[in-house]
Order: sequence, then structure tokens, then C-alpha cells
Amino acid sequence: MKKLIAIAACSALTMGAWSANAGDAPAGYQKTGETEYCLSLTRVQNIKALGNKQFLVKARGGDVWLNETNGKCSGAEKGYNRLQYTTPTNSLCKGQIVRVVDNTSDFTVGSCSLGRFVKLEKTDG
Repeated sequence: MKKLIAIAACSALTMGAWSANAGDAPAGYQKTGETEYCLSLTRVQNIKALGNKQFLVKARGGDVWLNETNGKCSGAEKGYNRLQYTTPTNSLCKGQIVRVVDNTSDFTVGSCSLGRFVKLEKTDG
């Protein structure tokens, strides 16, 4: 059975201070080298867009993951948009297509496929 899941209210997709260049960890974090191909939806607490190629995923228990998409996810960086996806499982996985939907018109304004999830840790700075 497929499930349609809307991730995050509009405030959860804002860029703010989380801006990062593709390939870089966001300010205040470093990559640990640990990767996952899938994250269980029960673990996902919050997703924030870091521009149109990266998502910061905060998990229950305090883990933080970076997902670098396979291609540009147009519209993700705009705070008035949300992510939607359809999944046959209860996981977000590499290769899964996510759609960026305008909160006002409910039209899809972009889409991309997820990459691997890279675990982050806070830096001392």
C-alpha cells in the first residue's frame, strides 16, 4: 500500500542560517563518514531545506543527517513550500522522488531524488 506523506509545515523548510554549499556540511556540523541508504519515518522528526540540493534531517534521539539530492530540487529553498512523497514502505530512501509543493496553490514546483543520508555531528565552534 502506498502512502502519501507531507513533510513539515512551511516553517520547517526555511533556509535561514542553515545555508550550505553542496558537498559541505552546514555551519556548526561536520560529516562523520557514517551513511545510511534509508531512514525510517518513525525516526524522522524534522526536515529543513539547505538550498535546493541539500536537506538537513533531524531524527528522534538527537541524530542529524544531511541528504544531498541527486539533482536540483527547485523551489525547496523557499519557505512557503513543502515536501511531499509517496512511499511503499515506512522509510525515506536513496533514489526516492520528493516533490516540492507550493503551500498556496498546491501545485508542484519542483522535484528531485534523494541521495544517501550522511550523519553529522556538532562541532565545537
